[in-house]
Amino acid sequence: MGDLDGDEQLEIAMAVAEVEFAAKAYSKAYGYLKNALGFAEKHPRANYMMGVILMEEKRKEAAAYLQTAAENDPENADANYRLGLLRYRAGDSGGALAAFAAGIAIDATNADAHYHV
Repeated sequence: MGDLDGDEQLEIAMAVAEVEFAAKAYSKAYGYLKNALGFAEKHPRANYMMGVILMEEKRKEAAAYLQTAAENDPENADANYRLGLLRYRAGDSGGALAAFAAGIAIDATNADAHYHV
């Protein structure tokens, strides 16, 4: 990818990451996402996917990625829902409630978020 500019490299890294993520090849997707975030650290979709990948093993890191995704993609109700789950698991009931409520404000049909509220 040496002759490509940063935007082109970002686009390629995200395209491959999307394919690997959809195939649940998370370790492969992780590498491409790290590359993409090197070009655009606040990229909403890249942050969302990193948060999802890291939810079970690296919760604090996952929460940071999901927070960035939620802040930079105001229509991503799932990022708020997953952030709420992580905050709940960390014992932050107020933060969890705020994240669930933010997700519901975006998508009032999110039954999982309603359940947690």
